[in-house]
Amino acid sequence: MYDGKDRPGALTFVPAGAERFGFYRNVDLTYSALWIDPDARISGCESLGDLPILVNKKDPVIATLVGSLRDEMALGHKPDTAYVEHLVALVGLRVATLNKEHNSVQGHGCLSRRALGRVRDYIDAHMNSDISLSALAAVADMAVDSFARRFKATTGLAPYAYVIEERVWRAETLLRETGLSIGTIAFRLGFSSQSHFTTTFRRLRGMTPRVYRMHFSPGS
Repeated sequence: MYDGKDRPGALTFVPAGAERFGFYRNVDLTYSALWIDPDARISGCESLGDLPILVNKKDPVIATLVGSLRDEMALGHKPDTAYVEHLVALVGLRVATLNKEHNSVQGHGCLSRRALGRVRDYIDAHMNSDISLSALAAVADMAVDSFARRFKATTGLAPYAYVIEERVWRAETLLRETGLSIGTIAFRLGFSSQSHFTTTFRRLRGMTPRVYRMHFSPGS
């Protein structure tokens, strides 16, 4: 079970025979998929089918490998079989490494679904105010340091980063679906100022709120 957001650079691994159902909203996905034949005899990939699903991980090595293969094929080049097998073997080894790291993180423990629900409800209800880490920890009925570790193990983000991401996601909806001014949106979502909102939005989305509205609002 995974409840979160896929972000640029996110890596998901689904072993053969596993079912994965995805539910998305307000989404425009662009991604590369590398399909590995479970019957292929490739050194280093013998145990891939035994590994669990990984969701929303990051690995610059796999990103580079898959990106180079994608770019080659986009140019119309058909890579040699030996090259592809070597690339897949490297990807397999990296996935196995990420799985070990994943298990290590899980060892810290995750928030229960009920505790995470309470925290998310609190964030929703206080989106326009200053949300402190201590307040979130109190909602989860946990010590601050334990809550921060467990929250990140559950969502993949530190509590503050999660709150900011939620604010920016809501800002996208308001920019697309309403005529509210950018200053009003910033105030409604708890940003300290319009400039703070603009800087944060540009850092996370690669463009200013004004440019986003021009590109993605219905009348644009």
